[in-house]
This record gives sequence, structure tokens and C-alpha cells, in this order.
Amino acid sequence: MPRNPYEFEQKVKAYIKRCGWAQAETARRLNYSPEQFNKWLRDVNRIPDTAIAELSDLFDLVPEELAGIIRFGRL
Repeated sequence: MPRNPYEFEQKVKAYIKRCGWAQAETARRLNYSPEQFNKWLRDVNRIPDTAIAELSDLFDLVPEELAGIIRFGRL
């Protein structure tokens, strides 16, 4: 069963807010453009596994916590 495509976006935005950062600042901390980062959040482009790992490290999570909410078939 596909997962809610907005669940990943909402979860990441909550972590961003908790850190007190803007979405663009988070993208720069990960060395990605804000535009690319936004496309991942909106499920326009597939987020690479490496970016999931980097995002997890940034938020001090295990990658499965983020990867587990991405829709099936997108990883």
C-alpha cells in the first residue's frame, strides 16, 4: 500500500522547525540547492539514498526513520 506522499514532507519540515532553520538553510547544510531539496520534499523528484543518510545524520536519526515513510517504489 502506498504511503501518504505528504508524510515525508511534514516530518522533515517538523525537524527543520525544531532546529530553528529555514528550508533553504537546511538544503545548504546538506550541500544541495534549495530548489532540489524542495523537489524532494514535494515528491517531484526521487530523493537519493545518500541524501536520506545525510538528512538523517543532520537530524540525528537513523536513516530508516526517514526512509520508512517514503512511498513504496520511490526508494
